Amino acid sequence: MSKLLRANFARLIKDRVFLAGMAAMIVFAVGNCIANYINMVKYEESVRFDDVFFASYSVIGILVAAFISIFIGTEYGDGTLRNKVIVGCRRTDIYLANFLCCAAAGLLMNLAYTVIACAVGIPLFGFFHSGIAAVLIFTLDGILMTVMTASLFTLMSMHNQNKALSAVINLMFIFVLLALAIYLMARLDAPEFIEGITITEGGIQSAVPEPNPKYLTQAQREVYQFFADLLPTGQSIQIAGLSAPHPWRMALCAVITAAAASIGGALGFRRKDLK
Repeated sequence: MSKLLRANFARLIKDRVFLAGMAAMIVFAVGNCIANYINMVKYEESVRFDDVFFASYSVIGILVAAFISIFIGTEYGDGTLRNKVIVGCRRTDIYLANFLCCAAAGLLMNLAYTVIACAVGIPLFGFFHSGIAAVLIFTLDGILMTVMTASLFTLMSMHNQNKALSAVINLMFIFVLLALAIYLMARLDAPEFIEGITITEGGIQSAVPEPNPKYLTQAQREVYQFFADLLPTGQSIQIAGLSAPHPWRMALCAVITAAAASIGGALGFRRKDLK
């Protein structure tokens, strides 16, 4: 396992897709800070450093999906995975080494954003407005969400030997999850009442609160919130917006999902026919 990890990380630091992801996160950090500062000055908006600091989690899943597709797909295309098996490496070790390397890549990309966001954002916006406990739990949620995302796409990529097809499937999957998460959050954020327009006999219009037909019942809210806490994209939206009502449940869902995906993926890879 240690040799596999060393080989993977030696390849990682030279991987162009990984380096491009690091560069993209750095550019995103600088651009996000500048854009928020311009809005703050030009429109006299109140901008918190908290919002800038956690914004990276809204995009890290897409970068992780793209990176893992190509990183693992290249191993299949070059015959590296098959050669590792031939020389006597255990399939479980190969799978877990790839997962750990991919998870580390996602965390390093996010770390690049975090460092630049702190360096540029703190002088512009000041320090955190949220309490230190809230910052720590959301940071933990973000780390676990990134690891969970890596586990899911490692599972999908390790069982698909076609690099191009794997990239297409993984990117389609992450965007479907993102669309689903946006829908869930929109339904959860729907107001209980909406303003209806009533016209009196004198032709005067007045706004009257009316029940919103799209407002969820309490039971429905529990179901929608559970899936928002379970999906990696749902977690990413809540973390980026600092709006998670159940941060500890999100952490637990991430741990369970990552463990289940890794165990199931490793077991499935042991029986996979490597062509």
